[in-house]
Amino acid sequence: NFKLHPYSGIGLPTICYNHLSNRSILGDNGLYLDHEKSDEENAVQMSRYLDMGNEEHATLSQKIKEDVSARFSWETIIKQLEEIYEQ
Repeated sequence: NFKLHPYSGIGLPTICYNHLSNRSILGDNGLYLDHEKSDEENAVQMSRYLDMGNEEHATLSQKIKEDVSARFSWETIIKQLEEIYEQ
């Protein structure tokens, strides 16, 4: 899941398994596969994403980019560390 940060940071919708670590990065903006389902069931689920129009793809990409950039930017991380050290 180390690839999720850079992919999401540029707004690339990312398909990954629905694990806690992936969900903590992508939140509700991720495209999740269910590891308990078969490959065929997951393929059907992801085909719904492929059926989206260009506008829906652009909206999802923008949401992903904004969310990940806000939560994982250097400025945000530094601010969080400063708050921890102040306590």
